[in-house]
Amino acid sequence: MENADKPANTEAAITQPRDNWWTQLIRYAKSKMDERAAKKQKEPPTDRAAGVAARATVWIAIFTLVSVAVSVFTFVILRRQLKEMHDGGVDTHTLAQQAVTQTNLLRQQVVGAQAAVLKVSRSFDIEGFVFGLTNIRDVDATEVYIRIVMTPIILPNTVMSTSPVVHEVRLQRIEKDNPFAQRWPIPWPIQREAQEGWPGKRTVKIDGEYSYQDGFGTKMSGTFCDVWLPILNIVTKRENATVGGSVPCDGIENTIRDILASKHEADTEKKKNSPN
Repeated sequence: MENADKPANTEAAITQPRDNWWTQLIRYAKSKMDERAAKKQKEPPTDRAAGVAARATVWIAIFTLVSVAVSVFTFVILRRQLKEMHDGGVDTHTLAQQAVTQTNLLRQQVVGAQAAVLKVSRSFDIEGFVFGLTNIRDVDATEVYIRIVMTPIILPNTVMSTSPVVHEVRLQRIEKDNPFAQRWPIPWPIQREAQEGWPGKRTVKIDGEYSYQDGFGTKMSGTFCDVWLPILNIVTKRENATVGGSVPCDGIENTIRDILASKHEADTEKKKNSPN
């Protein structure tokens, strides 16, 4: 009889755990690599070299395509940047021109309102010639230059009869409310009045010029010319006029002719009205 205390044979077959998908993938990859390595070892050298050359050709083709793609992309980017730079340059040039125009306009307004302006005054008689400059603006006139030329002349053609006398004046500045004026005597005798033989044969001509800086870098200048003619009274039915004195040089011959014509008219009228 069998021993009842003897344990029954309960040993059961141990079930092996199934491999997961990751382990199977690794094993598959390893088997393929082993298979490929074994295949390469069996390849003849010529086939192996041909395979290397083929793979190199593929990589060169890929590299070339990538290089072309990068070049095209770079060209597009650079072209876009160049266009933006050009557009920006055009805008900047336009803005610069507008700024210059605005600055010039503002400067013109300031200069027009504040730049020094010298008003000329002059008088001419037998006692001498007086010339004056008055600044009517707040900005000082600087580097003032005055030149007066006195010339004895023969009428009516104003031909010079002897050497002129020249006077020059240089001033650092002329301020507002502080005018300049100076008188120069006439070096030769001239007639104050003349009724008979008007205008005579000899008199004096004054040529003058002046210049100054207006305080904004602009040089201003002017000229003038006067001739002394003896004072003459003309009385007719139409007028009672005093002519002569200081007259402009321009058209002096016409001035003398017109005055003589008026004088002749007055003399003729006077003779007609005379009792004798």
